[in-house]
Amino acid sequence: MGGIRSSAAINRRSINNEILVILERNMDNNSKINNDFQAREISKQAKLDIWSRVCGQWQDDRSTQEIIDDIYQARSLGRDIDL
Repeated sequence: MGGIRSSAAINRRSINNEILVILERNMDNNSKINNDFQAREISKQAKLDIWSRVCGQWQDDRSTQEIIDDIYQARSLGRDIDL
């Protein structure tokens, strides 16, 4: 991820935004940012469109609460620190 981190820093974008820009650039030549390497941010709708195309639809038989509970149960407690 060093290349993405460097590219994000050069373009003054977060790593997440840099990844989205790269995905958008490579998914469609008629992208919302038209391969503009200087674009600093992409719209919320563009981000949603990218992730929808990349990931498809979320399908799960569990309720929202069951999903949240599973996430919390999967988390580690972390490490002890001494300040």
